[in-house]
Amino acid sequence: MIHWRNTALTAFAALSLCTATPAVYADTSPSIAFPGTTAYTVKAGDSLWKIATAHGVSIADLVQENRLQNPNVIHVGQKLWIPSAAEIKANHVIATGERYIGAPYVWGGVSPSGFDCSGFTEYVFLKNGIVLPRNSADQFKTGVPVAKSELRKGDLVFFNDTYRSGISHVGIYIGNGQFIHASSGKGSVTISSMSNPYYAQHYAGAKRDIH
Repeated sequence: MIHWRNTALTAFAALSLCTATPAVYADTSPSIAFPGTTAYTVKAGDSLWKIATAHGVSIADLVQENRLQNPNVIHVGQKLWIPSAAEIKANHVIATGERYIGAPYVWGGVSPSGFDCSGFTEYVFLKNGIVLPRNSADQFKTGVPVAKSELRKGDLVFFNDTYRSGISHVGIYIGNGQFIHASSGKGSVTISSMSNPYYAQHYAGAKRDIH
């Protein structure tokens, strides 16, 4: 039996292991793996509690990392990803950002009552213990440069020459070719595709501040 409290998953008993016909579950194999993230194949007698305890992670982190459709049931032969500390941090950053989808865009805004692009990234990262500079140009000066082909969840993605010359927009890469950002065009925090022609044209680079 499991209970949710303050969006964290707490196990009060071992979760069931089902050996019957398995339900459909997503293969969430990361395209760019985090160092230390490993694959685990569920065995007879396993539970999420047992797997989480053995690998030093929480049940909530396993559920989030693997996007489990039914966290009460796992199946023999199912592959689970055991996230590294860096990937757990990235997942938490993304989860924090997604809480504010729909929050209004406000020029100079730095709080849920209204964000601009860099105010949003600064706020979300600070909520997860990472201090970023206030504006996008200065945020671009921090972190480790990352090639577009090597983007990982939690990387900051930057765009130039949008409303002014130089670095002028920033968002958080969430995987699957998408990023979350405070968009002046949409008027709110939203998720956009990196392949959108506008963002593809103005893409300037990425930086990694989660290690």
